Amino acid sequence: MTRSLEKAGMLAVLLVLGVGSAQAATPAQGRAVMQACKTDVQSLCKGVQSGGGHIMACLKQHADSLSEPCKAELQKHMPPAP
Repeated sequence: MTRSLEKAGMLAVLLVLGVGSAQAATPAQGRAVMQACKTDVQSLCKGVQSGGGHIMACLKQHADSLSEPCKAELQKHMPPAP
């Protein structure tokens, strides 16, 4: 994985964990999500510019295509939908 894509993926993870959460994501949570979603970011969001929430938007757009490990890890850290 390139450094740029790695940074973009980590940014997406931090955004996912931080949105709607009263508690900031811990580094361990960020690493767990990044590990679970690494291939999803590589395959589904290839070429997506990092920053500005673009990777997060890409993951949301492809929510139905995310791998089960990625979905499960994201659900652990996202607040329930209202």
